Amino acid sequence: FSNILLLHWTVSQYLSSKSDKDDPRASPLFYKDFSSLPPCLVLAGDCDPLVDESVAYAKKMLDAGNLVQCVVEKGLIHAYFTYLRFFPKASARSEER
Repeated sequence: FSNILLLHWTVSQYLSSKSDKDDPRASPLFYKDFSSLPPCLVLAGDCDPLVDESVAYAKKMLDAGNLVQCVVEKGLIHAYFTYLRFFPKASARSEER
């Protein structure tokens, strides 16, 4: 995100009220039970404003005994894996999997 105003505007488009931010459907970090989940791959870029939440989500799943791999790529943005042609590093990583 280029600035904090754009980030706030984006969140306002996603959530209808401030109380929605604590809803697990908006942020899976707020689910109460992380047990018995299928194996999970969490991908994040270190330039993603949600990178800390991605790592925390992976940790909650791991702490609950699930098989989790969390990959934080340097120099990449939110949802970088949807822009593979713009990020050669991400494209190369996607071919590894």
